[in-house]
Amino acid sequence: MHLSDIFDGIDKEQDTELGDAPELGQSYVVSGTQLTAIAAQFNLDWPDASPLVSTTITRDARIFSREEILALLRTSLGLPAASMDTQIELNDTKPLVFPREQTAQPYLKDVVYTPESNGAFSATLALDQFPSFEFPLSGRVVHTRSVLVLRRQVLAGNPIQLDDLEILARRDTNLPADILHESDEAVGFTARTTLMVGQPLRASQLVHPILIEKNAPIVMSFVTPAMRVTATGVALESGSRNETIRAVNPSAHVIIVGRVVDRAQIEILPGSTPIPMDQHTDPLNKFGRL
Repeated sequence: MHLSDIFDGIDKEQDTELGDAPELGQSYVVSGTQLTAIAAQFNLDWPDASPLVSTTITRDARIFSREEILALLRTSLGLPAASMDTQIELNDTKPLVFPREQTAQPYLKDVVYTPESNGAFSATLALDQFPSFEFPLSGRVVHTRSVLVLRRQVLAGNPIQLDDLEILARRDTNLPADILHESDEAVGFTARTTLMVGQPLRASQLVHPILIEKNAPIVMSFVTPAMRVTATGVALESGSRNETIRAVNPSAHVIIVGRVVDRAQIEILPGSTPIPMDQHTDPLNKFGRL
């Protein structure tokens, strides 16, 4: 710290070093008594001298953040500037602080990177025009994939809603083959079992909600390019969207097979053959003739 840091109007010949400056980015207060003593020591004309006056000395600093270090590493390692497909795991690195008055720019040297094996790297962070500053860096580049992750617990049987989900990057190692990546792959489905917070979602953990209950009345449709025929029926099985179930046509007394397309509606599969009901095991007997 110099005399000119405390008093204005100090010329170059009169300026002198007083002591250590605060740590980078830190401050301390010089009291009125100290100021008066310093002014007297260096024969300064200071008309505002008073024990009630004080001044705060702050040593300005530049902070090179972890994010800036990662951006520098991405450039040096030849990685995309912003990508969820790769992440840099940096070992024990805190933001770096150096004097604001320095015009030096950080750069990396002695970079060693082995992407073909384990993705490990090492480098030295340095400042041009500031040769005494060097900081070792090390870490690993990992490949990631964006996956659907639960933001809150979902109980078994409850539907998945958009607010339940977020997309995060996870290591692309040992991810299940049926992992989900987009919200529309899960919204509207039902949890097969209780799903926990932070758990990546898998297709096998979800089921379509039941649209048709067993023994429920339904509408059966048969559609061709030239016509559409509908009839009423009774579901012999429960079913979710796109599932194939059997149903009874009560007027024709036949069993048909159809695909669930909506609530209480199935579409008869092309080429399916109606099966006459066995009078001894007539499914309609359990709830009466319709």
